[in-house]
Amino acid sequence: MVKLYKVKIHFLLFLLILFLPTKPLFSGTPYSDFPMFTVLSSPEKETSFQIGKKQQLVDFAVLNDNSGVIALAADETTRPTLIKWNFRDNIETLYLKTEINFIPMEIISHPYSFRLFLLGRSEESGFMILSHDPYINNSTKTIYSDSLPLSNLTTSTARFGGDIRIFFARKRGEKSEILTITENGERLYPVVSDNRELYSKWIIDRVEEQRIDKRNEDTVKPNIIDAPYGVPLEFHPSGGVLLWQNEQRQVMGLPYMYDNWRGDFVPFFSEKIKGKSKFKISPNGLYLMVWEPGRKSLEIYDFNYNKIREVTIEDTNSSKITFTKDGKGIVYCHTNEFSYLPLDLPLYNVENGWMFISKKSEVDLFNTWGGLFRPTDFDQMYYVYESERYAPFREFAAILPIRPVLVTTDSFHEILEAGYAGIFFLNEKYLAIKRFERFIEHGKTLFNDSGTSYWSNLFINASKILNDIYDDEELIQIEKAEGEYGDYKARGYYEQSKEMINYFKAVQYVNKVKLCDKKELDIWLKQKELMDLLRAWINSYRFFVPQSRKRLPGDARTTLSYVKHPDNRVTLFPKAWGIDNEIMDSVVFHSEWPEEDWVIDIHGNPRLLPDINELAYVFGNSLAERILEKKKLFKQYPRLQGILDELRQRWERMRQGDVSNIYNKWMLLISDQVSAKKPDWPWLTDELWETKQILTGLSSWTNIRHATVLINERSAAEGGEGGFFEYITVRPPRGAVEPNPEAFQSLIMVLNGLKGVLELIMLDKDFFDSAEAEKILLFEGIEGIIGQLTGELEKFREIARKEMDQIPLSDDDYRAINSYSSEHDLFTLKSIVSSGYGLPDLDPMTKIVDIYGSQDTGILHSAIGHPLEWNLIVPYHGRRQIVKGPVYSLYELIKNVPVTDSEWRAEIENHSLPEWVRPFIYKSDKDRLKSDTSWYPKESFLFK
Repeated sequence: MVKLYKVKIHFLLFLLILFLPTKPLFSGTPYSDFPMFTVLSSPEKETSFQIGKKQQLVDFAVLNDNSGVIALAADETTRPTLIKWNFRDNIETLYLKTEINFIPMEIISHPYSFRLFLLGRSEESGFMILSHDPYINNSTKTIYSDSLPLSNLTTSTARFGGDIRIFFARKRGEKSEILTITENGERLYPVVSDNRELYSKWIIDRVEEQRIDKRNEDTVKPNIIDAPYGVPLEFHPSGGVLLWQNEQRQVMGLPYMYDNWRGDFVPFFSEKIKGKSKFKISPNGLYLMVWEPGRKSLEIYDFNYNKIREVTIEDTNSSKITFTKDGKGIVYCHTNEFSYLPLDLPLYNVENGWMFISKKSEVDLFNTWGGLFRPTDFDQMYYVYESERYAPFREFAAILPIRPVLVTTDSFHEILEAGYAGIFFLNEKYLAIKRFERFIEHGKTLFNDSGTSYWSNLFINASKILNDIYDDEELIQIEKAEGEYGDYKARGYYEQSKEMINYFKAVQYVNKVKLCDKKELDIWLKQKELMDLLRAWINSYRFFVPQSRKRLPGDARTTLSYVKHPDNRVTLFPKAWGIDNEIMDSVVFHSEWPEEDWVIDIHGNPRLLPDINELAYVFGNSLAERILEKKKLFKQYPRLQGILDELRQRWERMRQGDVSNIYNKWMLLISDQVSAKKPDWPWLTDELWETKQILTGLSSWTNIRHATVLINERSAAEGGEGGFFEYITVRPPRGAVEPNPEAFQSLIMVLNGLKGVLELIMLDKDFFDSAEAEKILLFEGIEGIIGQLTGELEKFREIARKEMDQIPLSDDDYRAINSYSSEHDLFTLKSIVSSGYGLPDLDPMTKIVDIYGSQDTGILHSAIGHPLEWNLIVPYHGRRQIVKGPVYSLYELIKNVPVTDSEWRAEIENHSLPEWVRPFIYKSDKDRLKSDTSWYPKESFLFK
């Protein structure tokens, strides 16, 4: 008898993994601390406005929602006035209430509210910084004052110790230092300064304030730059890198990493611009605007400091030129007039472009298609998520904040495959293999006693194979599984253990039996007990696959509504024949079919192998039709398109009927996936969207064919550093969900069907032969996972619907997206069939399955490679952003013999992705597809 896996340790480890607590990485992300504005679009054409003649323009700031510009002006009495201009023809005056005679100098806006920060001076109080809220009681509060001159007010989008910090320069004679204070006027300290007296006093005050032992005062010290001169300029869009200027007028970069300032560096562009030049980084971090006061032009550079545009303006004597919040254009002032000038730079409103783009070829791909695919060398799909969260450079979160993720349907397809394969494995373990053993042992005894040598040898040899005995010439060839015996090569998860390899070979051996004449059939029909055992074994698989087009001895002829040419041959192992089998079989030549159904080329030569894109064609993907046309298949085989259209009609009739079988539900899922409607996003092309859906749908089909390789018929054509000073919190990622609610709904349907299969297996009387309590725990654990997955899918389905309907997502939606990984569920379900007994040494997701053909015609294989990283541009609060998520990679290849997973993994690097995928692939400098899993922007404004 076959010795199966020892299950005790296996079950204990499975249950341990199952009940391990999982804490989403972003479950506590304070989204409420980083409220989002819906950013309005800037005008298409140049506009301007002029303030009153009795007023003097001092400074301005663009509002966070891009609804306009707040101009800071002063009248003849130096009374400050706030003027709001909406980029068009609307002007609103807001008077600034202060209890002092305040002479305004600078203005900036709060990154997450409509509050304003003003810098100015008064004869009574010297220089000061005010916080002003024009929309809440027009209130004003002094948050800092100083007798020394202050200038260069700036702030960051990050929070330091929970607060927004304001940075400014304080001049001390010929020296200048950079100080910072919170938005509420607390926790003042120097950032760049050689004023040790100021620094020491601040440290003493800080230690006493926190009541910390002075021996541990290092834990509350800020790491400062000891320099005699520093002026803050602006923050990089990441929120954690302060750009400042030293006394040589050189631009420097100071990163805040995790809990303190860490080192200093010279940004890439610092050596490129002239000392007197001013600059501004675009909101998306992809462009650098440089101008020199006094010249009537400015220059625009890309992230590699290639000049891409020179713009003529009225006047650059203004101390300020800035980008609009959507990045579409710039705002500048000359005399008392404001001007807006659109630039329309590529990807201008993709607000996190700097996170994903470092090459012009990437810009081109995003501009052309609305997204791209990046090859990876990951073995599991969830690594695309985890590489972002657990990479070695995560401690440098200020420079490299988490990129927003895209919850793709692919990751759920992968979990679904793990669940299906796991339940299929358990079904074989507890039901199918036991019943097959009983059938073989009974047949061996029966025919040995009767003296019928052919049938006696069949059962004796099948029994030997099961028990790993290969002791004659034929059995040795079966063990080698080479050449004409290639179909005996164990594939799928069957190659994971000797026991499963032997079971696979034994079943294939029995399947080779030909029951051609009445005498042979009569022998079987007389053996009721043996036939009952055979039928019980076959029925072990009935929940997993559709009916067969063939039949057992004594059974009535089968009728399948979607089969045009029935095959009622009798066999001992009638393999499954689903709609996918019918599609693949209908598009090749069969000499026994009527001539009008022959698939032959214009020269009369038969077609011997299908194309996997024909499945996508029948299931409703319009790109698949264009792919087949590009391959000139419709011209080469004149009847082919008509056959495919007729198959599409058959499929539509079938899907409207009974699809209760789990396999047919999976076909519905694939159909809904490949035919998914593209969201109404003008930048996203049909080509990219449909390519992605084909990749997912056909890879999912590869998954189910891989799991059922033994029981699914493969037909063929005939015919021929330390310190806890102050933690930085950069803006949390706000990801997205693949906008495909129909596919999420179909995934729910298949999972519910899988749960039903699980319950039906448990009702089988043979299920409780042994280890009853253990099996109940195992199956209940799987059932619990399916329930959790269904809940997640329902959540993401609703988010996808919101995205399709352009409804803003809630903070809870974003938490669900950014805490999603799939790792725990995949580990748990894959541990069922893992040869490592549930230890985290999972079989790679790369796999291959033989789909169609024979050794005579060649065998068509569908294979899954390493996951692709899908970078997709999605809507983002009036702008756009790039998100990342995993997508299947798919390969189609023809071999003379079946290929195993291990063989495929050894040669995968020698294969190219299909031609229809390549236009969307980001290529490396060497113009070859290679792993590009590190997004670190080595070439940008900051780094080189």
